[in-house]
Amino acid sequence: MSSLIYPALLIIAFFIPLNEGITYVGALLLLIAFLGGAIKPRRTIFDIPLIILIVLIGLTIVFSVDFLASLRAFSFLCLCIMLFYYFPMWSEIPEKNQRHIHLAIDFSCFFVSFIGILQFYRGPNFLSLYHNRVHQFGARLRVFSTLFNPDVLGGYLVFVLPVNIALSLAAEKFWQKVVGATSFLLGAICLYLTFSRGSWLGFLSGIVVLMLLLREKKLIISLFSFLLIGFLFFPHFISERLINSIFLLDSQRVILWGETIKLIYKKPVFGFGLFTFQKVMSEITSLTSFPHAHNIFLHIIFEMGTVGLFAFLYLFWIIYRRALEYIRQYKNRYDGKIAAGVLSGLSAFLVSEQFNINLILNNITILFFFCLSVLGMLIQYSVKNKGI
Repeated sequence: MSSLIYPALLIIAFFIPLNEGITYVGALLLLIAFLGGAIKPRRTIFDIPLIILIVLIGLTIVFSVDFLASLRAFSFLCLCIMLFYYFPMWSEIPEKNQRHIHLAIDFSCFFVSFIGILQFYRGPNFLSLYHNRVHQFGARLRVFSTLFNPDVLGGYLVFVLPVNIALSLAAEKFWQKVVGATSFLLGAICLYLTFSRGSWLGFLSGIVVLMLLLREKKLIISLFSFLLIGFLFFPHFISERLINSIFLLDSQRVILWGETIKLIYKKPVFGFGLFTFQKVMSEITSLTSFPHAHNIFLHIIFEMGTVGLFAFLYLFWIIYRRALEYIRQYKNRYDGKIAAGVLSGLSAFLVSEQFNINLILNNITILFFFCLSVLGMLIQYSVKNKGI
């Protein structure tokens, strides 16, 4: 049964953004390994915040305006935590295999970005398997690649691009550095073609965090040069799109935030319940087409109240505290640089989530908890002899 663990983790790492169904095949292999005794439960560094998250969100379901919908969403959340965080953490795979997982994440980003770039030039019908509906900025196609929506694609890319940079810096073999650098370059181009302003801002934030964490001169010079070249070649319509964002001319989102805040006052403690945002909005307001609040913290308070917000903020605080302690000590090692990449990706993602909500989507939820397990493995396996 133990022979199933390594290929299962590679399948998950590679297929999260490419094919959600195949990702579940990897999860099924992990479940078989668990039932066969190859994966054994043990303590992990994020146990306490995750238990608090599950308990408090479970409590909010009792007060949900749609109990069954909230129960289904809560059940999926618990399943994701078990399959994509705990099973990988309990696997205790060797460091060499962990590095292959990091490479699988990079290769996956390469293919997703390549498909997105081709889609821009070949049209939305390219690879019709992934064709949902066309998103445009003016007359220009906003690419969505394999993720059906340009904002979702942007949320995915800002999470993994700092990991690409970290791999190109940390890898010992030249071809692995090339993989990381090439994936980053294609991913950055693809991110640009999403025309997702929140994702652009998240990307810049993640880059700044990575530079502050690693403080490598060649990294700072390379990234500043890359960003400078990018800004010099920014077309005029991109500048206009950014200016519109600064002056909040996109009034629909501002109106949505205002209506969300008004409704939060009605149920501030436990919220309206998981997966109820669109239902409540359509019943009480005229905003019927928004499935989420376009801001992660407003969305959390709306559906899970201040109880849910506390649970998520505590989880994020523990993640940052443990990761920063580790990075300060090991930032010059391979695992320290990868940890810095994952933490920078999380920072970029959280910034982008102030303008959009991707964490409520299945594949992004899976990505979040799987990357949390990647970070946890880096930290815990290095300090397991010292205790948790």
